[in-house]
Amino acid sequence: QICEDGGCCDPVRSSTDHCHATYKFFGASMGSVCSDCCNPSKELAPLPPPHPIYPEIDCTAVDNPFRICKPTSCCNEKRSTTAYCKDTYEEYGEMMGSICWHCCSEPKEVDPSVLPPSLPTTQAPAGPSVSPTPTTLDSSLYPTQPLPFTVVCSDYDGHPDIRLKQICE
Repeated sequence: QICEDGGCCDPVRSSTDHCHATYKFFGASMGSVCSDCCNPSKELAPLPPPHPIYPEIDCTAVDNPFRICKPTSCCNEKRSTTAYCKDTYEEYGEMMGSICWHCCSEPKEVDPSVLPPSLPTTQAPAGPSVSPTPTTLDSSLYPTQPLPFTVVCSDYDGHPDIRLKQICE
């Protein structure tokens, strides 16, 4: 699933739960996983640039970011008024700006008027991040950081290692 077209190693980042968990697990080594284990080799899409208002967020803490980020869903400039989006905005509150910017395949701006009034619209929030589980990844190092371990996608005879089948195929 990681290397398949539409998987985690595509030119556009995935917003699926599976890929966010994979990005978090491999961290700074994810670029090496895409280039060394995918056949043909793939290049991981870059992280979204920092946002002046919305802090980074651990996207694995968000329930189904793929659905939140769909083209006609909760991260539109003028968000959907469906019951799902109303519930999502109620659940995540001021974190919605961070979710739409950092967890969607392509960063999306939300209309600040739909966010709770506690989040400023012209400056970064003071104090600690609103993320329930802040990321520890230095995004400037993301694609170039070497693996802290050796990823072996095949056995000594060059046959795919069944334990890494999801990564290598």
